[in-house]
Amino acid sequence: MVNANKLNIKDKLVVYPFAGVEYEEPSSDTILDIKDVESFLDNLGISNKGKGNARSQILKHLKESNILPLRYNSPQLPILIKLMGYIFGDGVLTFVNTPSGKKGFVHFYGKKEDLLIIKKEIEDIGFKAPNVFSRERHHKIYTYYGLSEFDYEENNLIKKSTAFALLFACLGVPFGKKTHVPYRVPSWLMKATMWQKRLFLASFFGAELSKPKTNTYNPKNFYSLQLNMNKLETLKDNAINFLNDLRLMLAEFGIATNNVVEVKGNDYNGKFGKTIGLRFLIKGNEDNLIKFFSNVNYEYHIKKRKEANLAIAYLKCKEELRQKKREDYATTNRDGTVSL
Repeated sequence: MVNANKLNIKDKLVVYPFAGVEYEEPSSDTILDIKDVESFLDNLGISNKGKGNARSQILKHLKESNILPLRYNSPQLPILIKLMGYIFGDGVLTFVNTPSGKKGFVHFYGKKEDLLIIKKEIEDIGFKAPNVFSRERHHKIYTYYGLSEFDYEENNLIKKSTAFALLFACLGVPFGKKTHVPYRVPSWLMKATMWQKRLFLASFFGAELSKPKTNTYNPKNFYSLQLNMNKLETLKDNAINFLNDLRLMLAEFGIATNNVVEVKGNDYNGKFGKTIGLRFLIKGNEDNLIKFFSNVNYEYHIKKRKEANLAIAYLKCKEELRQKKREDYATTNRDGTVSL
């Protein structure tokens, strides 16, 4: 970085076109307190019976982390919201019965470079974070179009902590197999500030939304952005409500979307029942995409974020050139001469 007075006309500048959302001071209203956690522990059947006094250990850990009571203006909340968004997408939260009692796990899946950012942020809110684990996987999926087989490197970060898992479950993150359980965007988050909502959306979209992509047949334009979701057929209405929660939040940013539709090609008959595919689009007109990329963008996905920032620069440059052509045309007389 250099001072502006040291720039000259031949220097090349790197710009960062992401704007984000203007900061607004959150309220001090309580989102989660120790009584809420104790009630959730009751529902899970976690007590002090047996070795280790599990219930007391969990409550002690959360108290020592200074997270509870959690308020809208708590310093840990921005990171918690981002992690929540990612778990809603490429994460899994589970509580498993073990010989020593019920244990909580949170799995994060993604690219290694992105998981390393998540690892650091888990540590920033006072929890120890494990290393990222990688392995080669082979998958077979029977889809509407036939058998699909592929190999890929799976990267995951597994946080084994009942206190950590419980915290997110209490905040409204679904646990278990997400395709098979009902959930909505938590009501407390719907009442948060715009920049807090942006953190949730961006991290969820980092996991689930398609990346910026130019049209195959007209590379000067972009495709609409797709958000796909699979859900147990019996939970179709719940899935539509969840997707409409996201659309409502996007509308607050002035971002237009299409209605939720069922995608027959994404139906899947699995061993736990039939799941259906649902989708909505963030409309691909240029003004709408500039709003999305500039104000929401992606979190926890370095590649998508870079491509979105390039898209902003390209679309704004395209609009400037178009505006210049309009101005030039407006000053051109019918006889071909130019009015000065």
